[in-house]
Amino acid sequence: MSLKYMNEEHYNSIEIATSYAQLSEIALSVLKIIPEPVGQVCGPITSGGRGSFEANIKHFTNAINSLESRGINIFSQMPFEDKMQELKVVEGYNWPVLHEFYQPIFESNLVRKLYFLPDWQESRGSCWEREQADKNKIEVIDLDDSFEFVL
Repeated sequence: MSLKYMNEEHYNSIEIATSYAQLSEIALSVLKIIPEPVGQVCGPITSGGRGSFEANIKHFTNAINSLESRGINIFSQMPFEDKMQELKVVEGYNWPVLHEFYQPIFESNLVRKLYFLPDWQESRGSCWEREQADKNKIEVIDLDDSFEFVL
Protein backbone atom coordinates (compact mmCIF):
# COMPACT_ATOMS: atom_id res chain seq x y z
CA MET A 1 0.00 0.00 0.00
CA SER A 2 1.28 3.42 -0.88
CA LEU A 3 1.90 5.57 2.15
CA LYS A 4 3.93 8.15 0.27
CA TYR A 5 2.16 11.01 2.03
CA MET A 6 3.11 9.73 5.48
CA ASN A 7 6.45 10.83 6.89
CA GLU A 8 8.51 9.95 9.94
CA GLU A 9 6.96 12.78 11.93
CA HIS A 10 3.46 11.39 11.24
CA TYR A 11 4.47 7.92 12.40
CA ASN A 12 6.20 9.29 15.51
CA SER A 13 3.13 11.38 16.33
CA ILE A 14 0.87 8.35 15.97
CA GLU A 15 3.14 6.40 18.32
CA ILE A 16 2.90 8.99 21.11
CA ALA A 17 -0.76 9.98 20.61
CA THR A 18 -2.95 9.53 23.67
CA SER A 19 -6.39 10.14 22.16
CA TYR A 20 -8.47 9.61 19.04
CA ALA A 21 -8.67 13.39 18.67
CA GLN A 22 -4.87 13.59 18.42
CA LEU A 23 -4.89 10.81 15.84
CA SER A 24 -7.52 12.71 13.88
CA GLU A 25 -5.32 15.82 13.85
CA ILE A 26 -2.47 13.74 12.43
CA ALA A 27 -4.80 12.24 9.81
CA LEU A 28 -6.00 15.71 8.81
CA SER A 29 -2.41 16.85 8.33
CA VAL A 30 -1.84 13.88 6.02
CA LEU A 31 -5.08 14.55 4.15
CA LYS A 32 -3.99 18.10 3.41
CA ILE A 33 -0.97 16.71 1.52
CA ILE A 34 -2.83 14.21 -0.67
CA PRO A 35 -3.86 15.58 -4.09
CA GLU A 36 -7.61 15.97 -4.57
CA PRO A 37 -9.95 14.27 -4.93
CA VAL A 38 -9.22 12.01 -1.97
CA GLY A 39 -11.05 8.77 -1.31
CA GLN A 40 -11.20 6.46 1.68
CA VAL A 41 -12.15 2.80 2.01
CA CYS A 42 -14.98 1.89 4.40
CA GLY A 43 -15.99 -1.53 5.66
CA PRO A 44 -15.77 -3.90 8.59
CA ILE A 45 -12.57 -3.82 10.64
CA THR A 46 -13.22 -5.00 14.19
CA SER A 47 -16.32 -7.12 13.56
CA GLY A 48 -18.18 -8.76 10.70
CA GLY A 49 -16.69 -8.85 7.25
CA ARG A 50 -14.06 -11.55 6.82
CA GLY A 51 -14.50 -12.87 10.37
CA SER A 52 -11.43 -11.47 12.13
CA PHE A 53 -9.58 -8.20 12.62
CA GLU A 54 -6.55 -9.57 10.73
CA ALA A 55 -8.60 -10.79 7.76
CA ASN A 56 -10.53 -7.51 7.61
CA ILE A 57 -7.29 -5.48 7.67
CA LYS A 58 -5.93 -7.61 4.82
CA HIS A 59 -9.14 -7.04 2.83
CA PHE A 60 -8.91 -3.28 3.47
CA THR A 61 -5.26 -3.22 2.40
CA ASN A 62 -6.06 -5.11 -0.78
CA ALA A 63 -8.85 -2.64 -1.61
CA ILE A 64 -6.59 0.35 -0.94
CA ASN A 65 -3.85 -1.14 -3.13
CA SER A 66 -6.33 -1.90 -5.90
CA LEU A 67 -7.76 1.62 -5.93
CA GLU A 68 -4.30 3.21 -5.80
CA SER A 69 -3.16 1.00 -8.69
CA ARG A 70 -5.96 2.61 -10.70
CA GLY A 71 -4.57 6.09 -9.97
CA ILE A 72 -7.10 6.95 -7.26
CA ASN A 73 -5.81 9.03 -4.34
CA ILE A 74 -6.67 7.15 -1.16
CA PHE A 75 -6.27 8.17 2.46
CA SER A 76 -5.32 5.01 4.33
CA GLN A 77 -6.35 4.72 7.95
CA MET A 78 -4.25 1.56 8.28
CA PRO A 79 -1.23 3.29 9.91
CA PHE A 80 -3.60 4.44 12.69
CA GLU A 81 -5.27 1.09 13.39
CA ASP A 82 -2.85 -0.36 15.94
CA LYS A 83 -2.94 2.83 18.01
CA MET A 84 -6.74 3.00 17.74
CA GLN A 85 -6.96 -0.52 19.15
CA GLU A 86 -4.53 0.40 21.91
CA LEU A 87 -6.59 3.47 22.89
CA LYS A 88 -9.88 1.57 23.11
CA VAL A 89 -11.15 1.72 26.70
CA VAL A 90 -14.90 1.23 26.29
CA GLU A 91 -16.79 -2.04 26.61
CA GLY A 92 -18.87 -3.02 23.62
CA TYR A 93 -18.80 -1.03 20.42
CA ASN A 94 -16.10 1.65 20.21
CA TRP A 95 -18.23 4.70 19.31
CA PRO A 96 -15.52 7.18 20.45
CA VAL A 97 -13.28 6.20 17.52
CA LEU A 98 -16.05 7.19 15.12
CA HIS A 99 -16.90 10.48 16.79
CA GLU A 100 -13.40 11.59 17.73
CA PHE A 101 -11.31 10.22 14.83
CA TYR A 102 -13.52 9.76 11.77
CA GLN A 103 -16.13 12.49 12.23
CA PRO A 104 -13.63 15.38 12.04
CA ILE A 105 -12.18 13.79 8.89
CA PHE A 106 -15.59 13.57 7.21
CA GLU A 107 -16.55 17.08 8.32
CA SER A 108 -13.26 18.51 7.00
CA ASN A 109 -14.40 18.22 3.37
CA LEU A 110 -10.98 16.72 2.54
CA VAL A 111 -12.33 13.23 1.77
CA ARG A 112 -14.64 13.46 -1.24
CA LYS A 113 -15.32 9.79 -2.02
CA LEU A 114 -15.98 6.79 0.20
CA TYR A 115 -15.40 3.34 -1.29
CA PHE A 116 -17.49 0.78 0.57
CA LEU A 117 -16.38 -2.85 0.66
CA PRO A 118 -19.05 -5.39 -0.38
CA ASP A 119 -19.79 -6.46 3.21
CA TRP A 120 -20.11 -2.97 4.72
CA GLN A 121 -23.70 -3.53 5.93
CA GLU A 122 -22.40 -5.99 8.56
CA SER A 123 -20.49 -3.23 10.33
CA ARG A 124 -21.99 -0.69 12.73
CA GLY A 125 -19.11 1.65 11.94
CA SER A 126 -19.63 1.36 8.20
CA CYS A 127 -23.35 2.06 8.56
CA TRP A 128 -22.42 5.16 10.58
CA GLU A 129 -19.89 6.16 7.88
CA ARG A 130 -22.63 5.83 5.27
CA GLU A 131 -24.78 8.24 7.29
CA GLN A 132 -21.83 10.64 7.52
CA ALA A 133 -21.41 10.48 3.75
CA ASP A 134 -25.01 11.62 3.30
CA LYS A 135 -24.70 14.29 5.99
CA ASN A 136 -21.42 15.69 4.61
CA LYS A 137 -22.26 15.26 0.92
CA ILE A 138 -19.45 12.78 0.28
CA GLU A 139 -19.79 10.64 -2.84
CA VAL A 140 -20.39 6.94 -2.11
CA ILE A 141 -19.01 4.23 -4.37
CA ASP A 142 -19.96 0.62 -3.65
CA LEU A 143 -17.32 -1.97 -4.50
CA ASP A 144 -19.19 -5.14 -5.38
CA ASP A 145 -17.94 -8.70 -5.44
CA SER A 146 -16.78 -8.27 -9.05
CA PHE A 147 -14.25 -5.59 -8.01
CA GLU A 148 -10.77 -6.97 -8.61
CA PHE A 149 -8.69 -6.69 -5.47
CA VAL A 150 -4.89 -6.72 -5.57
CA LEU A 151 -3.81 -9.76 -3.60
